[in-house]
Formats: sequence, C-alpha cells, structure tokens
Amino acid sequence: MRYIITLILIITTFLSYSQTKLDSLILNEINDYRLSKGIGRVDFDTIAFKCSSVQSNTMSVKGYIGHNNYGEFKTLSDRFKFFGGDIRNYKIAEVCNFISINAKNDSTYLQKIAIKVVNSWANSEEHNKILLDIKYNFVGVSSKAFKNKTGLKNFTHYQVYSTAVFVK
Repeated sequence: MRYIITLILIITTFLSYSQTKLDSLILNEINDYRLSKGIGRVDFDTIAFKCSSVQSNTMSVKGYIGHNNYGEFKTLSDRFKFFGGDIRNYKIAEVCNFISINAKNDSTYLQKIAIKVVNSWANSEEHNKILLDIKYNFVGVSSKAFKNKTGLKNFTHYQVYSTAVFVK
C-alpha cells in the first residue's frame, strides 16, 4: 500500500513540475529577506525544486506538516538522490510549513501569502538559521495551496503547504 501511495505522489509531482507564481514569489521573498540581512541571493535549482515538490505534495495529501516522509522517501537525502543529486558533493537542508490566511481577492493576495510563508520560517529559530546560512547558494520552493470561502465578502481562506530545499 505504501508503494502505491508513493507511486501516486511521484506521478502527481511529475505532473506538477512547474514552478507556480506563488513558488516564484516565495523565492523572491527568501532572497529579499537574505539581502535585508546582508546575505547573498540563492538561485533556483531544479533538483531542489523536485525534492520540495514531493514534500509539499506529501504534506498536503497526508495532512501533516514536517520533515518526516512517507513511502520510499524516508529522508531528504533519499529524494535528492532519486532526482539525480549526489549527496556526497552537496549539503542540503529543508524548511517546511503550513499557513492559513484570509486574503482579500485583489492583485496582492499571492504576495501576502508569500510574505506570510517566509515570515513563518524567519520566526522559527531553526528554520531561520537555514534561511540565513551563507553556505547555501541554491533553492527549490514548492507550495500546494487550497482555498475556501470565508463568509466575508471579497475574501478567500487559503491553506498553504510550503517547502524550500536549500543546496550548497
């Protein structure tokens, strides 16, 4: 059964291997945050993105937030190797979260979500260390967002599972 679920997660991930606008905005927010602290930018990495996409999919399907993985991918290293990364030559780290936000239905709602995602990582001592680690040069960001009505006119409730995988 775990094999089947893992296979479904991998197929779902392969079908969604394009960075969304929200993913791009979160990456921009990560870089803005790093630059505000005097640290250089991180560049997009395809393998890191694939790793983050699997984790975001897993969290959204399983309904949990965290670094424990399901199925064939027990660790971040397992995902990194699966997608072609050589763990002997790279240092990797991951930040994950879940945010819930009511956002006004206007042109800035995705930016507000991106800011909240990065702020939640920055407000966690452990995640903040990863965000601000100068050794990391590359990152892949993936988010899975779900929306519901709020009952408030012109507002939508968003539930967002986000993962960023940093690579040195």
